[in-house]
Amino acid sequence: MNRSQYLYRLIGFIHKKKKRRNPQYTQYFYQLNVHCEKNPEIKKIFAFKTKLSLAIWQAIEQSKFLGKQYFFACRNYQGSYYLTD
Repeated sequence: MNRSQYLYRLIGFIHKKKKRRNPQYTQYFYQLNVHCEKNPEIKKIFAFKTKLSLAIWQAIEQSKFLGKQYFFACRNYQGSYYLTD
């Protein structure tokens, strides 16, 4: 199985978000700086609007997540973790 096909299940906290934009694309995305309890080597998870439900994307945009523990479902693409529904 390719590692990008594997679903990583992580538990942790989001302590900061950064709005970013790749110069190649018009779409912006968020870099979520996280602390994962069982995977402390994972320090950031990327969130793209096209990969999330509208409710999750709006919660990220409105910063409704700070200080709460979450279950993250992520995929690993080229060493970076991307949030999925």
